[in-house]
Amino acid sequence: MALGKERGQAWHYVPGFGSLADFIASDSDHSTAVYRRFDRLSSRNLLYYQSELARLEAIQDRFDIEDRRGVEDLKQADSWESIRCNARDWDTLGQAAGIASHNADTPSSTATSIDERGRRRMAIAMEIRRTIKDYQEALIRESTVLSLERPSAQTMEALSNHFHNTSSNGSSNYTILSGDSSQLYPRGMSSLHIQASDYVSLAGHQESDLLTRFLKTYCTRLFRVPASSILPQHQGDIITHLPKEQIMHYSLESVKFAASFIATSTAAILLFLPILTLDHTANLGLALNLGLIALFTFLFACAIFLMTQARRAEIFGVCAAYAAVLVVFASSGFGGAGIRVSS
Repeated sequence: MALGKERGQAWHYVPGFGSLADFIASDSDHSTAVYRRFDRLSSRNLLYYQSELARLEAIQDRFDIEDRRGVEDLKQADSWESIRCNARDWDTLGQAAGIASHNADTPSSTATSIDERGRRRMAIAMEIRRTIKDYQEALIRESTVLSLERPSAQTMEALSNHFHNTSSNGSSNYTILSGDSSQLYPRGMSSLHIQASDYVSLAGHQESDLLTRFLKTYCTRLFRVPASSILPQHQGDIITHLPKEQIMHYSLESVKFAASFIATSTAAILLFLPILTLDHTANLGLALNLGLIALFTFLFACAIFLMTQARRAEIFGVCAAYAAVLVVFASSGFGGAGIRVSS
């Protein structure tokens, strides 16, 4: 049947690794790049490394004890110099172990016969070097993975629905991956389940303010865009994971622009509205004006919290400056009599 298709026809993946990978890669902001950390396996791997290094450390300590005993044993006085040199000079230890010196100026006639203790010391030193390098790299990688952020509940729901081939009525016929991989992306994960799991998002959260998250979660239909056309270099046979009518695309840039426009408009309103209000209420009493200043300051603080990523210290500072400006305006008598305090 496939032989009759013309060039430029869109082909669909057989459900499996290819279709799931294409679905994850098709997300413009890569929010669906969600994977498990496998915390238990990573922790066990680090414990194995620790145990291996603990064994090597114990062997190294036994060698040091043997050297100390050899130096203090009066019956082995002829070995004192060899032990001391091996303990203090790397080239001598290497020669005792049968390894050529890295110093090109050292003549080959100075090489001594292979010393069993030196050979064992060198072997354990090389094993420690390899193992501790792998262990430290594993620690750094684990630290990096642990610093990755959790995915959002919306992202997990979209990924899970695709993974379980969920239809419009909520039923699931099969999972894209089978066997032990069939439960990689469970259904019905809430925010609490995600926080307790070991799932991480490689893309992180580029926009963490509540307004942008609200628009991305509940208002995506307002920002729908047509599916992107095929690039010129891909005009031949193409392969995709789902028919176009089954995928809803929305513009992330439009969401960011809408959030910025709403935040800017709100800031302008909260700057000019108090001026107009206080100008008309300047003669209505001190208590009313102070109450209006407190109200507008509270609204300004809420706007900063909802529409920006400002920290608490920054919110305190900005609100203090905002309230001070309103108090100065109200007491200056601009457009009216200003605030009068009776004696």
